[in-house]
Amino acid sequence: MSQSYVLQDSDLDPGLDGDDFPAVRAAASAKPLFLNNLLSHGWTKSPLYNSNPQNILASRYGPNAFMDGVIDGLYDSPLLRAIKYHRQANVELLLRAGADPNGQHIRFLPSPIRRPIDEIPSRNLTRFWAEPGFPSRPPAAPNMVMTALERAAREGLVEAFDAVLSKSPDVSFWISPQPAEMPSPPPHSALSPSSPLHAAVEERHEIMLSHLLTLGFSPNTIPALASESRSVTPLMASIAYCDPPNLEAYDILTAHSATDVSLRTPRYATHTLHFAAAHLSVGLLQHLAAATPLADAGTTALGHTLLHIICLPLDDTHLNVFARSVFRSVHHVRTLSPAWRPTRLEATCPRLRRPGLPSSPIQANMEAPLFSTPQSALLFAAQLEVAIYVLDHTSSSMISAIDGLGNSALHYLAAYQTPNQDLIEYLRGREEQESVDSNTWKEARNAWGYTAEDLWQDSQVAVKGRHMAFWHNGGSGDDRVEGGMEDKNPCWGCWNLGGGARTGAT
Repeated sequence: MSQSYVLQDSDLDPGLDGDDFPAVRAAASAKPLFLNNLLSHGWTKSPLYNSNPQNILASRYGPNAFMDGVIDGLYDSPLLRAIKYHRQANVELLLRAGADPNGQHIRFLPSPIRRPIDEIPSRNLTRFWAEPGFPSRPPAAPNMVMTALERAAREGLVEAFDAVLSKSPDVSFWISPQPAEMPSPPPHSALSPSSPLHAAVEERHEIMLSHLLTLGFSPNTIPALASESRSVTPLMASIAYCDPPNLEAYDILTAHSATDVSLRTPRYATHTLHFAAAHLSVGLLQHLAAATPLADAGTTALGHTLLHIICLPLDDTHLNVFARSVFRSVHHVRTLSPAWRPTRLEATCPRLRRPGLPSSPIQANMEAPLFSTPQSALLFAAQLEVAIYVLDHTSSSMISAIDGLGNSALHYLAAYQTPNQDLIEYLRGREEQESVDSNTWKEARNAWGYTAEDLWQDSQVAVKGRHMAFWHNGGSGDDRVEGGMEDKNPCWGCWNLGGGARTGAT
């Protein structure tokens, strides 16, 4: 390769002021000569070289210039950057120069964290399928930690993927059959919160998906060892992580002889059909039922049937948290969105408890009421249509089924700010016709002693407010306001000081 490119002072900047490392910057260049010269001579020409040739910063000019997301603001490396910018020549140059084909230092990958499933704080409102503290960013967020193979799959670059794979990166937990136990120390693929198959599914690269299956990557890969909230198979990801669902990927996966459609998430025992039910689409359930009968869904580890999920509130904006019985009883929502976070509810005005608390003019002047987004007639119609379809193809016993908190599907319908009265009446009428001895609406009591009728009646008379005394201590029965202060002067914006973003809900 000709050495005709002359390195400029800006090329040699070590990135001490928060900029990218020199080798990472060069990897994105459309000029392979730039990257080649930097790898060969960049450090010796650096302004730091003469003062200390053995400086630790020398690695910033090499093929393994790993950037730490915590310290440097971004998890990256020259190989990852070259793949991201589709620089195939740079990918091959870096691999020849000795770049780690994993593309990421293993210390940057998450460590396994495990909590018992029953350790869900009483005040938390969570997705029906994930633990509290689910990442508030989409799977393809810019700062997500990933390996080079995952990046190539996410970009749909078959040639780059094969080039990296030829250098033998770790794929042990992604290849069929998967190891039964995690080795010590754990390899890259065991700690990654995703996999190349997941990446191809989420980015809708069906050619890459088929290529990976041909190479022997397992369609049953569950990256459960490192991340509770990413513990789904590629098949589940095609429904849960794609909006709209990626049915082309779903069909490719179900057509593969090794795909196990009966798999569930390891912690919450969520089936692909449970994720599908959350979309409130009869067409989607019909498509999936061709490969898996609806009855195979059963219940999740939290006791949710398909009907429970259909009847769950989408998120906290649909839930009548102003009724104390509802606030105490409902702890799960239907949303599949990674962007949703529950609104922080304050028992009393934060500025009354903490007079020095700063606020922006927008927060101080905000006058929109809590949860002002109305539930639409389209939502109610979709709920009713899907509920009828599911009951017609499974069993009406779902109407009386209770989950781990003692709630029936009717409990959740009664907990809405605006209940779906048509669906409530349909379920009650169908239960009465098919089981004369059962009256779930009036008789089934949840863990707090409330019937669905109790929740409905409390919701009808509940008065909305900025701060409710029972939000303190999770509505446990102690209605005293924290610090003994009453909310006599509510703030018109402090309800969202804790981060009430509700964008991206699905």
